[in-house]
Amino acid sequence: MKYSYKLRQVDLAHSRKTLAIDLPAEIAVVEILLLSDIDRGSKKWYFEAIDKVLSGESGYQEISGNVCCLEIRKDKTKVIDLLAVEDSDNACEIETNELRELIEVWVDAKSKFDESSNV
Repeated sequence: MKYSYKLRQVDLAHSRKTLAIDLPAEIAVVEILLLSDIDRGSKKWYFEAIDKVLSGESGYQEISGNVCCLEIRKDKTKVIDLLAVEDSDNACEIETNELRELIEVWVDAKSKFDESSNV
């Protein structure tokens, strides 16, 4: 994997906890995508779109979640934060295969965390 990441537990109010992921600044919008839009239930739609492009079945796919939109091409995917304030870094590009790998890492880690936390 090209990008380093750090998984960390965040303490919330009322003794609750959640999992977070820290990514390099140049792909910070991917962090927003993972935290807001990607979970066990949604991963299949993201993987379906990404895999269609990576396999050559489609040259381009676009998918939107609650906060982010992906413009998926074979080499790179543009991740756009749809809720970002104007004049901010609301988008980044990441290699499509790297994004798929980060989604897999996040979903696996989040699933294990939720199971161990009885969420």
